[in-house]
Amino acid sequence: MAPKLSPRSTPVEPPAPPARPGLADQPSRFMQLERAVEQEFRPQILAALQRQVYGVAEEVGSQAPDCPQCGRPMGHHDTRSVTWLARWGRLQVSAPRYRCAACKRERRPWLEVLGVEPGRICGSLARL
Repeated sequence: MAPKLSPRSTPVEPPAPPARPGLADQPSRFMQLERAVEQEFRPQILAALQRQVYGVAEEVGSQAPDCPQCGRPMGHHDTRSVTWLARWGRLQVSAPRYRCAACKRERRPWLEVLGVEPGRICGSLARL
């Protein structure tokens, strides 16, 4: 139950919330420096990332995976070029695709290990 107010007392208004900060008309000097460095080194970072992705391909190898549904070895179906967008640019690889003859499921182990989907943005870029 709310306390009763005497006729002479007035309710106290809650303080107004602080004003939200607005965006500046121009980027700060530090933001300009960040952008300049990113533009300068983006090609080198993208190339290094592409090399790392190829390194994962060597780890995964070309051994046919087992079907997650029926457990049988899957057969090589084809190898297609796929791309996805990362923070530093578009990556492109030729990823083998395997298909189960019995249940028709498909897998791309290399992309599964990387955790990326063809034609999409990567998870870290989505988080940004």
